[in-house]
Amino acid sequence: PIISFDGDAVPVVMSPGRCPGCFVSPDMFGSKRSKIEEVAAGQLFRATSGGIWEFTGEAPTKAPEPHALLVRPYDRRTIKIISLNALMNRRLFEPVE
Repeated sequence: PIISFDGDAVPVVMSPGRCPGCFVSPDMFGSKRSKIEEVAAGQLFRATSGGIWEFTGEAPTKAPEPHALLVRPYDRRTIKIISLNALMNRRLFEPVE
């Protein structure tokens, strides 16, 4: 079963059998890893929850997978750091044309 916490959260699936109670991101072991270079700085995204976010570049994290640094276009002090896989997930975000 897929579990979603809110419109901006990354959906996770429960991994039954091997680790009861463990949650694994569907893309954690997948080969469809998005590249941060594929997103242009300034690109706008609409979250499924309705908010608009602007991609400003790669977020400085210690995580092995790339993370995106997003800001609200009308309030650049409001930021969000999410995995690039979450940003590329069309169930969570859509590019604004």
